[in-house]
Amino acid sequence: MSKQSVEFYCPVCRQKESVAFHPPQGFILSAYEYAVSWYNYNFTHEADLEEINFENLLLLNETPECARKYMVRSEFPFSGEIDQNYCVFFTPAMIRMNGWDEQWVEEIDKVAFVDFKIESILLNEYDHAWITVTVEQVYLLNNLHTSLPARTDCSVLSKLGEYGELRFEKYGKWLVFSDTMQGNLGMLAIIRKYENDYYLVAYEISDFHSDYIYGGNFQVSEHIIKDWITQAK
Repeated sequence: MSKQSVEFYCPVCRQKESVAFHPPQGFILSAYEYAVSWYNYNFTHEADLEEINFENLLLLNETPECARKYMVRSEFPFSGEIDQNYCVFFTPAMIRMNGWDEQWVEEIDKVAFVDFKIESILLNEYDHAWITVTVEQVYLLNNLHTSLPARTDCSVLSKLGEYGELRFEKYGKWLVFSDTMQGNLGMLAIIRKYENDYYLVAYEISDFHSDYIYGGNFQVSEHIIKDWITQAK
């Protein structure tokens, strides 16, 4: 495989799928959600990179920092080339391994949309690759309601619940609504509560060939939130 780019086959249909981000209107950030995992690695000894035992690396539990170099593992549907920029949805190790849970509510503040540039491809296999990246921008999920332009015209609000499996979870100031069908088809909305207001800051669309999540800042009225909670199972 090329040492200049990475691309993988879909584990379901065994075909390569072109990446196609289709952010709903008004969403500013477009990112891969689970296709990229971040790992701890000390880059002090660059000469040792060819001898890394990747299986011994531990997941990163702190938000990546701008201008720093990191080791990441990528898989389908991620695809990329050296010296190009991409955006991924970072979740710290405890959430990555255990999911969103009231027990790890403080860890949610570390979740972020992270822009990075691919520096090198160390290992490129048919179903995954290990690459080094440099972080160029970090958008903390916790701050999107103030760091991104505010909007009220969110087109996705009417879509939640259309699969008939709407579910609701609350983790402190975070409200998470999910709606799925047949396991692989679905959507998820992450709401940030601030004082008495609610902000939709992330929206995920998933199907057999996608793993994408979008970031924005939409103020949502309290009556819509209550309606969703009422509908949820």
